[in-house]
Amino acid sequence: MKLLIALMVVASCLAMTACQEDVAVDATHKPTAPPDAPALDAAGIDLVPTDRATPHPTTVATPVSLARYEGISGYVDAPHFQILFDPDEWSIEPHLMMSGAPESLAYQLVHRQLLSCVLFLREGARQYEHLATTNLAGRTWDVDIFTPDRLVYMTLEEGFNYLFSLHLPQADRKQQRQSCIAQAETVLATFAIARTDSDVLPSTPGASAASPRPIQTLILLPTPDPLGFVSLTVSNARLSAAPFEMRYAVNQWTLVDYHILIDSRSPACLLWLAPTRDRSDSAPITDEIELANYVWGLRRLPDEGVIIYETKLDNDRIYRFQVNYAIGMPDDFVAGCQSRAEKVIATFQPIVDP
Repeated sequence: MKLLIALMVVASCLAMTACQEDVAVDATHKPTAPPDAPALDAAGIDLVPTDRATPHPTTVATPVSLARYEGISGYVDAPHFQILFDPDEWSIEPHLMMSGAPESLAYQLVHRQLLSCVLFLREGARQYEHLATTNLAGRTWDVDIFTPDRLVYMTLEEGFNYLFSLHLPQADRKQQRQSCIAQAETVLATFAIARTDSDVLPSTPGASAASPRPIQTLILLPTPDPLGFVSLTVSNARLSAAPFEMRYAVNQWTLVDYHILIDSRSPACLLWLAPTRDRSDSAPITDEIELANYVWGLRRLPDEGVIIYETKLDNDRIYRFQVNYAIGMPDDFVAGCQSRAEKVIATFQPIVDP
């Protein structure tokens, strides 16, 4: 009966886009007991029942095919967490949460087949409307509604709440919404506190196995040359046909995990040297620029704060780099971010086997 009443409230909330009376997230709030059955509402939100959840990672060996992400909670002093995901199903990408703050860089998992299915790997305390409680691999999660197209998952561990948000496909794509939830919950079912004795390799060579928050995960680099530049060789970029080398000024950029360069002037600008998702179908090439004898086509996605630089060499090898900037920044900031990133891209040199 209580669940039926809750669902009636949710349906009313969805019709109005948002409820007026929400409950603030409490860092010490503990999720309640799991329900006997999954919740389902008219918008196609179908929570995965317990018997469909994946095994708990502490009792099952980590499959070799899965990638590991280690991150932080939105709460200060909370232990780092880790999740496992299939890189063939999910693309891990940088996400700028706010402008101007060192903690602005976060990460998200973007599903490669389900359009608009995005799992944000760090969420903060906001006003949420409780939807249901579900059980994933023996762990209890509260599931709340932030907007009709965005759910928030919260679990309690060692006295701290860990929050993730899931952006869903459009409401008229009910099957895709349900698939998105099922896929995301498979990832969340692997949640565990990160331990220093982990034998899983970090994302970027040189980072420690138990890396701190990604924006502070510095890479062991050669000594800069007399002009203050460091040469970086990238050999495992998913969208590059061959290894390549680039140079950047150490007083202008900071290298962090996933081959991401953070602009030292503003964390709201970054250059991603190894993007993991082909955006060719997302936006056409609108203009071209020549940088150090290579012609780069630009694909612009302003709604996402993304600019793609793409070049194709004579033997059909394609290379792509991605500039990210915080959404809502003024045009002059975006232009400055591009200009500084292009100085790095101009140092690009492919490495071809003899």
